[in-house]
Amino acid sequence: MKAITVISGAPLSTARKEQIETVFRRKHEGTDPEFVYDVDSGIIGGIMIIDDGVYYDGSLRSQLEKMRQRLQ
Repeated sequence: MKAITVISGAPLSTARKEQIETVFRRKHEGTDPEFVYDVDSGIIGGIMIIDDGVYYDGSLRSQLEKMRQRLQ
């Protein structure tokens, strides 16, 4: 069974989890992926999703790092 890991800076609401699951179930139509939720305060805010080795990084930490690099 395919596992999709969702990492957030704080626990996600049921509604937010349902949104994420709807998007990724459509992406993996015909399969029933398992969703694993984890909280990591180090990402500050936003979410990171790991789907079969592909990282979708919408974390605030990542966005701040990108801004810092642009300003150098």
